[in-house]
Amino acid sequence: MTTGEAATRLALSPRALHRWARAGLVTPAFREPDGRDLWDVEDLRDQVTALPARFSAATAVRDPGTPVPRPGPDAPAG
Repeated sequence: MTTGEAATRLALSPRALHRWARAGLVTPAFREPDGRDLWDVEDLRDQVTALPARFSAATAVRDPGTPVPRPGPDAPAG
């Protein structure tokens, strides 16, 4: 599936997925001759889950129906 489709299935941003692929943190299942990445979503889920906490904590893989936690007004600036 395309980067956008895979990102949507894993509740990630396509931009993060592109950055992680360029940095070698995740590897697509296949790269088209024109440079587009194609992903196996289950393999990608495993790769994202195995990312160091500094990457995966900000965009934890979650079910698409799960709301994104937002910091409250008293949360420390990060």
